[in-house]
Amino acid sequence: MIQAAFSAALAAWQQHWPAITAESLAALAGHGIAISFRQSACGGYVATLLHCRGGGIDSGLCPSLLEARRLVLGHGQEESP
Repeated sequence: MIQAAFSAALAAWQQHWPAITAESLAALAGHGIAISFRQSACGGYVATLLHCRGGGIDSGLCPSLLEARRLVLGHGQEESP
């Protein structure tokens, strides 16, 4: 049930926001989702999404911050600023 609540919240966000933008990232909180990033000692990046009711997902180790963010959010595109 916990992971289902997270999955539903992420799916709702993905339907509303077709691309990753500053606005779409800010809107994650409105869906009860927080995003965090960390860099490993080997230089790779990991993005993590957590839901306010529990559940979440981790990108795994990626060569770039942008790739980690795309993987965890389930979007293949980023909008230019």
